[in-house]
Amino acid sequence: CSCPTGYSGQLCDPCNRTCPTGNYLINSACSCAKCPLYCKVCSNSNTCTTCSDNYTVNAQNLCVPEVKPKNAAVQGGGCDGACIGGIIGGILGAVLLAGIIAAVVAVAYFVMKNPATATSAVPGAGLSGVAKDNPLYLDPKIVEDSVAQ
Repeated sequence: CSCPTGYSGQLCDPCNRTCPTGNYLINSACSCAKCPLYCKVCSNSNTCTTCSDNYTVNAQNLCVPEVKPKNAAVQGGGCDGACIGGIIGGILGAVLLAGIIAAVVAVAYFVMKNPATATSAVPGAGLSGVAKDNPLYLDPKIVEDSVAQ
């Protein structure tokens, strides 16, 4: 390689210098300049190749904050506050729904096994006896006669 007048060294490079992280080399001035904001490694003032933590390179080769979806597990297997709230809410909702279903099934089972008791209840009288004073009580004999007519 033949070097221009006044230059010598490795591959005739007039500047044999390494810049610190977050800076790039300006060969013409043999000096270092700062990379764009949040950029760890860049080739010039407009091109970032590696960003600081929690930043990513966009289509314009600049560093922008990483966007994480809400209620999603964060990197590393953890779960943020919104994610944990969603999980707890889902569990509580499932437990509540299971309790309601169990109560409905229990009442239906009781009514099927004890039809006379379930239809003859009188307020304050417990579940025993015939409830002719109960406005909701339908005497089977009257119902049978009404249907027969």
